[in-house]
Amino acid sequence: MDAKVGKRASVDLVLEVSPSRLAENGLPVFRAPNGVLLVRSVPPQAVVGLRATSARGHDEVARARALFGLPPTLDDR
Repeated sequence: MDAKVGKRASVDLVLEVSPSRLAENGLPVFRAPNGVLLVRSVPPQAVVGLRATSARGHDEVARARALFGLPPTLDDR
């Protein structure tokens, strides 16, 4: 994963969010002074992918994909 991606130190899943889908929903994206991109909310249809970042995340990724209506991948358990 790109080191420039902002995330908390102990997350199990990272959401991949489409900026164009945010714009389609009228949600502006802000850039903080430290370069992190911020949005007030993320509608489910703007989530276009998931990445597990821990063993626990790998255990939950298939269920999370189903919640967001994303297709399973070969990496899912």
